Amino acid sequence: MLTKTRILRGLGICLSLLLIAAPGSSVQGQGLIDSDLTGDATTLSHQMFLPVIQQGSEATADVGAAAAAAATLCPPASFVNNLNLAKNPSFEIIGPKGSPVSSPKGNPNPGPSAAQDWVMHTSNTFAKVTSELLPTTVPGGQGGARMLHFIADGNEGGIYQLLPTTPAKQKLMFSVWVYVRRGHVAIQSSSGNQGPGAWSTKIGEWEQLRICTDGTVPTNMLVIYNQDPTGGDFSVDRVEVRQTP
Repeated sequence: MLTKTRILRGLGICLSLLLIAAPGSSVQGQGLIDSDLTGDATTLSHQMFLPVIQQGSEATADVGAAAAAAATLCPPASFVNNLNLAKNPSFEIIGPKGSPVSSPKGNPNPGPSAAQDWVMHTSNTFAKVTSELLPTTVPGGQGGARMLHFIADGNEGGIYQLLPTTPAKQKLMFSVWVYVRRGHVAIQSSSGNQGPGAWSTKIGEWEQLRICTDGTVPTNMLVIYNQDPTGGDFSVDRVEVRQTP
């Protein structure tokens, strides 16, 4: 059972947007916001996820050129093993309710998404959320045949997945590819009071977001969600959660 917590600036964190930022720009932790957390793996409360970093500047190079810089910001380049801790990372398996699946306005616990092992989340005002599986357009040829498309009518609409909790604080690299049509997409490594986060800066093109933890913060959950009060529309694919030395 989760309890009331407070979002604080993350400690002991390496994080990066897979971008080359403009000179003088910064991405940093911020915010001090109350959050009531109740529920289990599939029915977590509406006030769960909150922004933990500010937006980075617009990229000055394409994703391919940016990858090398991000590897420096979010080391290491190698992993402990080849295991991807994320379940259904390319959204190939349809969820128990099929696709598409929607949760109407007023429902605080939207339940399973269109993809197995991924749960939908809504806003503090219980806005409508919808997810569906579509043919993927992610670059690189490393995804499967599908991607997950998500529409949030309010803030904090998105998907999340519980991760192994032993040990509770691990050294992990989280990587997600997102295509944002409207709003901003944020990712973070836990549901509560500590941990890194990064959010998107591009509209109408694929962008890789990546964060790393150093073993001092909780890594119980991967959260991918909209951070725009007017709503959001995005696709996601090629999720990776890997152990780092």
